[in-house]
Amino acid sequence: MRRKLRGNVLCLIGLLLIIAGVTGLLSGPEASQYAAYPPEGDLLQPLAKMETAWEEMARPVSIHETTGGVSLTAGEKSQGDVNLYQVGGSFFQVYPRAFVSGRPLARGDSGKQVIVLDEQLAFLLFGDQEVPGKTVRIGETAYTVAGVAAHRRRIGEMSAYTAWIPVNTQNAPKAEVAVLTLGGRSADAERTLFEASASEALGNGQAVELTRERIRGCIILLFALVSLCIYWMTRWVRSLKRTCRTWYDRTREDLKTHYPRQILGRILLRCLGAVLLWGMLIGAAALLVMGAARLMMVFPEWVPEELVSASAIGKRFWDLTGMAASPVRFQTPEMAEIRFWSGLIRWGTVSFLIGAWLGGKRAADRRRWEAEQAEAPQETDAQEA
Repeated sequence: MRRKLRGNVLCLIGLLLIIAGVTGLLSGPEASQYAAYPPEGDLLQPLAKMETAWEEMARPVSIHETTGGVSLTAGEKSQGDVNLYQVGGSFFQVYPRAFVSGRPLARGDSGKQVIVLDEQLAFLLFGDQEVPGKTVRIGETAYTVAGVAAHRRRIGEMSAYTAWIPVNTQNAPKAEVAVLTLGGRSADAERTLFEASASEALGNGQAVELTRERIRGCIILLFALVSLCIYWMTRWVRSLKRTCRTWYDRTREDLKTHYPRQILGRILLRCLGAVLLWGMLIGAAALLVMGAARLMMVFPEWVPEELVSASAIGKRFWDLTGMAASPVRFQTPEMAEIRFWSGLIRWGTVSFLIGAWLGGKRAADRRRWEAEQAEAPQETDAQEA
């Protein structure tokens, strides 16, 4: 009973963690990022060049620089622990936010001393007043509030509050990291082109495709699901073979007592059922193979040079392990979120598998005990006889 309870609790905890992790991963933006140290000089020229190149393909490109722990002042009120974004004009198109009042920053704001505050920060500084048009200060520089965005603290943001100013604003705080972002899902050729142009604009940095990272974060769950599908398909094959054998035997028995034309409908129905069941099995197997092939196309680095060579498989495994353990140079909030939700999925999958194993072991012990109890009376009767 205790083993069953532990197994059920672990399965429930694992399922909740998996649901939370998958929901969190699906809520993030689809984009390609290139992060680097902030370069010296004007960022608007390389950004304008990239925006012009990608607008023809209806793909927004944005740049932002981040600085943590900034302090904002409005009158006698001051609030530190603010994460400050210095953003390009397309930032809120790539990273959409709901606005409580006012407007987001646009391309025409580049270099101007305007600012967008999140809702909680605006309330701490101004209370329930109408905030757009008010003035806040960062150091000695005054900024006019253009809008107020709904508060949404991201997992990867260390500061409690957020504010946004245009890129290239004079006397802005020194940024810690610069990130170029290409909105939407990218093909291999697009990703390569974006990385090359971003490297030219920002210098040596780190490229990340967020959609690929989400799939990578779910790999243990996908592997468990594929293994479970293979297990159930093997059971399905055995059950289907027994069913078809039973139908065949019944048809032979019916033919001994009936004319073929009398049971023709019954025979056709059984044949149709067998064809449908086998067709469903073949279709499920084809979907499984296509899913595995798609993963290999997304992650060709996972495929060993020789599929049947144990040494090649082991070498590729240790290469991927070393790659996953390598330190991250630039931890953007989006990547931090993906790693957090991926961790929930990993621990949830492990917890669910352990719970299922405990439940299956208890069921096997129960069947073994019932079989022993069923054999015991027979042995007793044989001894008495």
